[in-house]
Amino acid sequence: MSRVVVDAAKAAAMVIASGLAVIAVAGCQSGAPSPAPSPVSSSASTPASPSPTVMSPSPSSSTSPSVLAAPCRAVDVTLTLGAGGGGGAGHRLPYLVFTNDSAAPCLLSGHPSVALVGGGNGVVLGAKATPVSSSAKPVTLNPGKAAHAPLDVAVAENYDASQCQPQPADGFRVVLPNDSQSLFVAASDYVGCTNASITLMKVRPFASGAK
Repeated sequence: MSRVVVDAAKAAAMVIASGLAVIAVAGCQSGAPSPAPSPVSSSASTPASPSPTVMSPSPSSSTSPSVLAAPCRAVDVTLTLGAGGGGGAGHRLPYLVFTNDSAAPCLLSGHPSVALVGGGNGVVLGAKATPVSSSAKPVTLNPGKAAHAPLDVAVAENYDASQCQPQPADGFRVVLPNDSQSLFVAASDYVGCTNASITLMKVRPFASGAK
């Protein structure tokens, strides 16, 4: 009887010891710290910004603007008188011809100022020529080249002498635009009206060529 009791006591003691061992193991496992999460790389979450595309300017199809030639002056040109359109019906239609004698191009634009002069001293005979048709383009006069301005000159003898007060002319005095120095071309077969209220002449814009 006493042996059975002892054996039972030993078995109970073994069960208690096993339970304590399980509790001790469980306590050790529950007290261990959890491993820290691995850090996330910021480069993986932030997309790289694309590099801006730099567009090179395309070359211009036009060159730098060319510099305009300077206006022609009296010292740049030689003035002659051309037959022009001849004449008829009381009008003569000569051309004033301008030839560039300088070493550089120059520009003729608009109309020249034109007057008949006489008396052997350059006195102006009557009214200056009236400019007509101002829509022509400027003419670039290269060295050695010529341009012309057409004239329309009414015959003074067709006017009443008491009104016209005619006087033989020595030629034409011409002043280019943007210049103050005058040019002279002889033309002794013309007659002017000294009465300035009578306008005998009209002048058209410069045109290329001597004609």
